[in-house]
Amino acid sequence: MPAYVPAYIKTQNRQVVYDLFREHGTLSRMDISEMTGMSFPTAVKVTDFLLSRGIVREAGLRETAATEGKTAGRKGRLLEFCPDAYRAIGFVYEGQRADIGLINLHGDLMERRVLDLPRRNGQRDLGPAARTIRELADLYADAPILGVGIGYPGIVDPVGKIVRHDLPDASRDGAFAERYADFVQAIGLPFYLENDVNLACVGEVACRNRREKVADLAYLSLGTGLGAGIVLDGQLRRGLHHRTGEIGVMQVGPFLHAFSPESWTDESVRLQDLFNVEAIRNRFGAVPGIDALLIGTTEDGGPESGGVDAEALRKRVAEALSLPLAAVVLALACTIDITEFVLAGLLPDALGEDLLERIRARLAPVVRTPVRISPPMDPHAGLTGAAMTVFDALMAEMLSES
Repeated sequence: MPAYVPAYIKTQNRQVVYDLFREHGTLSRMDISEMTGMSFPTAVKVTDFLLSRGIVREAGLRETAATEGKTAGRKGRLLEFCPDAYRAIGFVYEGQRADIGLINLHGDLMERRVLDLPRRNGQRDLGPAARTIRELADLYADAPILGVGIGYPGIVDPVGKIVRHDLPDASRDGAFAERYADFVQAIGLPFYLENDVNLACVGEVACRNRREKVADLAYLSLGTGLGAGIVLDGQLRRGLHHRTGEIGVMQVGPFLHAFSPESWTDESVRLQDLFNVEAIRNRFGAVPGIDALLIGTTEDGGPESGGVDAEALRKRVAEALSLPLAAVVLALACTIDITEFVLAGLLPDALGEDLLERIRARLAPVVRTPVRISPPMDPHAGLTGAAMTVFDALMAEMLSES
C-alpha cells in the first residue's frame, strides 16, 4: 500500500526546490536530492512538476558526469531555472511620482517607467499609471504576467486590501478597489497591496540575500513622509494593526509643547513634519538635489550676493537631518535590538554619503553595539518587493496544485 503523502508536504517540497533553483540557477535531480535530503524519486516528481509549468527546463548533461562515480550518471542531467517564465509588475508611488517596472522571477528589472500623477478630486489620479501598466503588459505578452504589486504610502491591510491614514478625516480610508475602481478595472490584472516602505524593505532583503543571508533589517525612507520597513528573523513585521514602521505619523506635538510651549504651539505636529521634504523647504527655502536652485554666480564662479551656494546648503541640510535621524536609528536599535539599517528616500538620495557619515558620527558615542547604516543595494527595491509580493502569492497557489 503506497504511503500517504499529505498535500502540504508536497507543496513544501516544491517550494524548497523552487527556491533552490532561484538561488543556484542550474541543478541536477541528484543535486536536489543531496541538498534537501529528499529521495531521488521525490526529487524527480518535484522537478517534473516544475518542468510542466515551465519554471525549469532541461539543460543537457554535466560534462563531468562520466567521471563522477555516483548513481550511473543521474547527477549529470541538468535542469536550469527559467526566470522569464512568469513576470509581475511593480507599482510604487510617493507624492506625485510613480515608479512602475516589469520584473521576472529572478527579480531582474526588465523595463521601468517613471511618471507624474496629477491630482483629481482631492486624490492622486492613477489613470496614467494604469495606462502605463497596460502598455507594459501588452509589450511583454510573450510570457504570463501574474499580477501587479502596489506599494501604497499609508497603512495597509494586505489581506483585506484596505488602506488607512492617521488623519482626523477618515474619508480617505477604505478598500483600495473601491477608492480606485477605475484603476483596478483598467489594469485588468490581479493586484496585491502593501505599504510602500515595507515593499522596499522586502526587496532590499532579497537583494542582500544573494550575497549573504540577512535575518534582520530596518529600511528607513525619508521623503514626503517618514517610514520604516522592518524585517526580523527573515519575516516582514506588520503588527496587529499593520502599523509597524509607521514612525512618521507619531504625534510628537504634545511632548514638544509640554517641553517648550512657546516654541511649539501646534500640538498636532507629527514626527515626519519635523524633517521631511516640506519641512526642509520651509526651513531652508529649498531642498538640495530636489528643488531647482537659482544660483547666481560671478565671473570667477563664486556665488553672487543673494545667490544660493548649493554645496553649502546641502551641508547645512545634512547636518540638520543627522540629529533626528540618528535619534530614530538609536530608538529602533535599542527597542528591537537591530544593527542593520538602510537609509533611502528622496532626501538621503539627494544628500548622499555626507548625511550617512554625520549620522554615524552622532551614533558612535552612544551605541553599545555598533550599527551599520548604508544606502540601499537595490536602487529599485520597492519595485522588486512589489513583484515578489505577487510571486509569493501566486506561486504559492501554483505550487500547491495537485
